[in-house]
Amino acid sequence: MSFQNNVKGSFHRAKEDIKKLQEDFMGLKQGQQMVAKILEDIQKDFKNFRVVTPKPVVTERVVVKTVKSPTAKKTYIAAKEGKKFHEKNCPYAKNIQPKNSVKFNTKDSALNKGYKACRCV
Repeated sequence: MSFQNNVKGSFHRAKEDIKKLQEDFMGLKQGQQMVAKILEDIQKDFKNFRVVTPKPVVTERVVVKTVKSPTAKKTYIAAKEGKKFHEKNCPYAKNIQPKNSVKFNTKDSALNKGYKACRCV
């Protein structure tokens, strides 16, 4: 009889395990249905969602163009025995004695005479 009792007990435990598995399965199925419903709601909301891009801001800028007016002609000075020519207001030009100076009205004329430009030019 103990063999029969063992078999009955085993079947009884197997039946309980099957019922437990069915309950777990139903719980999982309900959870899956809830997740599917939430996902469906999110998809509906997403379809209704619109991205609103802001309109570009247009700003007006005032552009002031400056036009160089013709400036007074520059005078260039070089020492007769020197190698460089300078602008009239250059500190080096102020050190040149008037009797030893050569005056030029253009850079080109000073360059043509063989003088090199000072960094003030």
